[in-house]
Amino acid sequence: GGTASGGTVEIQGDHRDRLRQLLAGKPGWTVKG
Repeated sequence: GGTASGGTVEIQGDHRDRLRQLLAGKPGWTVKG
């Protein structure tokens, strides 16, 4: 689950750790949390 709003994507659930690793290396993405 998650939500997208105002230039922000919030990821919830089992995929958080996987997506954090994937997006952290992409230009233009900031990973928090």
